[in-house]
Amino acid sequence: MNKCNNWENLLRICNEDLEKSGYSLQIVEDEDGYYSCEVWKDGKMLDTYAENYWEDELCDLITDAFHHVNTYILKKEKKGAGIAVKRTNITPEDIKRTKKVLIDNGIEEDEVDVVLQAIGYTLIDTELYPYPECEEYMS
Repeated sequence: MNKCNNWENLLRICNEDLEKSGYSLQIVEDEDGYYSCEVWKDGKMLDTYAENYWEDELCDLITDAFHHVNTYILKKEKKGAGIAVKRTNITPEDIKRTKKVLIDNGIEEDEVDVVLQAIGYTLIDTELYPYPECEEYMS
């Protein structure tokens, strides 16, 4: 799993994207120190996406919940409207160039993989890291 230090920034970026459709994600901590992600629409809590995450797993939790909302909830609402253009021939060089742009624009180097994964889910409905252990994609 990718660890990141600034989950608040990732949550803000995801919520800015979801805001167009009236959805938002909220991170909640329980009394035992575990975190969950709630899915909200138009000010009402709809669901708890996942529970029992530790603080160092929050970026993974946010990315997974964001992907869930975009893949399952929004696409169902739009009845197949989905993404107009899907590019499936993304190379490791494309990913490296995109990571550099993200870093140059203020995303922390240790967070860039999580942010890029979220972008892949939302913009092109694609798993950009199909094999997370693959060095050519993650380096």
